[in-house]
Amino acid sequence: MSIKIKRSSNSYKWEGDVPLLFVSEEEINLLTEYLAEQIIKADYKSQLIISIAQSGMILGEILAKIFDIPHAIFRAQSYNSNSSKNVKKETKVHHVLIAQNSLLIDINHQLTELPINFTIYYTRVMVIDDLINSGDSIKTVINQIQKKHVSNYYIQTACLWLKSCSAYKPNYYDTLVEPEPESGKIPWIVQPKDVLIYELRKKFIAAN
Repeated sequence: MSIKIKRSSNSYKWEGDVPLLFVSEEEINLLTEYLAEQIIKADYKSQLIISIAQSGMILGEILAKIFDIPHAIFRAQSYNSNSSKNVKKETKVHHVLIAQNSLLIDINHQLTELPINFTIYYTRVMVIDDLINSGDSIKTVINQIQKKHVSNYYIQTACLWLKSCSAYKPNYYDTLVEPEPESGKIPWIVQPKDVLIYELRKKFIAAN
């Protein structure tokens, strides 16, 4: 069961024709607590948290510390490309890239590389991201794990926000991101850290 957060047209700001949904630290804390509660109630005793960098790293760190288990970090990057002449203008070709080496923060908080045969040690894995947009990134990470680490193990997935347009549904999510009520467009989620990064870049980078 997800949390229904009541929003109105006043909850959004606009950048061009893109609606921006600004979320608060209070909402993030509430959703993080609820997500941990869902996982505990499901009695899924994960042995390893894998977060998708960069967006899922903070959530992955928090959950790994709550459950006192190791935390691995996979680097995933997604982007759209319409550079091909054979692709119609309105068609979006989606790509997801995975870094070759992934990091592991072990139970003693030591940083090392994720072992090639990690599924020998961890048979129940939780893949985490803060937001699932299309689901392409998290599915690609899972495919990479299954391709490189063939063994008997079980993967579950979790996020705070799930966009209603996503074709992928994780095992656990907190709230469904619905379209902006007046335009019907799916909004971008803007977190406090995003605002801070924007302001500091404007202050220190753009000024030079």
